[in-house]
Parts: sequence; C-alpha cells; structure tokens
Amino acid sequence: MLTFRTVEEAVSAIQEVEGDYVRHAKAARTIAEEYFDSDKVLSRVLERVLTSEGESVNKHLERVQDADIKDNQVRFRVLSNH
Repeated sequence: MLTFRTVEEAVSAIQEVEGDYVRHAKAARTIAEEYFDSDKVLSRVLERVLTSEGESVNKHLERVQDADIKDNQVRFRVLSNH
C-alpha cells in the first residue's frame, strides 16, 4: 500500500507501481480478497447485525435455505417458522 501527502509523493508512488506492476497487482488482489470478499464481509456484517439484536447468529442462519446476489442485492430464502 502506497501513501502520499503531496503531488510529488503521488507521482513517485505511481512511478513505483509502474516500475513493478506485477508485484503491486498481486498485493492489491490480496488486499481486495481479504477486505472486500463478499463471503468474508457479508458474514461479519450479518454477525454484527444479528448479535446486536441479542439473537444468536446460528439461530438465524439455521433458517436460511439459500441466498443469491442479484442487482447488487442479497436475497435470502428463509425456512418458515411453522
């Protein structure tokens, strides 16, 4: 990860990336997979939301039949309480 505060530092950072693009591309991919992977991020978000309501995550997730992402929305199909 490259940081900068001035235009000159930004130019230097761009030159560094251009000088070793493959290494920087791999590093960017690693960061994206760790912090933006939907499987990881969504599970953490769900856990925070569900536990903030005082409910067990497992109790809710046991009822999830399946889920999909369409039009940037996560849709869950949940088993009936009955």
